[in-house]
Amino acid sequence: MWILGSFCCLGFCNFGLAQEKVFQGEEKIILKETTDFLKNNLKEALEIWKGVHQKIFKWWKENILPKIQGWFEKKKPEIKREFEKEKKEMKEEIRKSFSKFWEWVKDLIK
Repeated sequence: MWILGSFCCLGFCNFGLAQEKVFQGEEKIILKETTDFLKNNLKEALEIWKGVHQKIFKWWKENILPKIQGWFEKKKPEIKREFEKEKKEMKEEIRKSFSKFWEWVKDLIK
């Protein structure tokens, strides 16, 4: 029953009519009316939601994405240098670790 009260408070159905029908024992009718109302309005709400999100996506694609791409293009050489520097450091670290491992293996063999 609280669900029907919630729908009524939100304006989904007429509260007075809901009270009358519940007291008359016609809960099924109220439930059908409420579900029909929700089905019709849910479809409309989803269409509105879709339209709004398409507009947001279009705005983002036309306005924000080019700014991000421009920023990235400006930073690309710097990012590439940083990447190469880290790559070189990692290779050197791997060589040192491998060298230590190889020395350890040699000591085991002796």
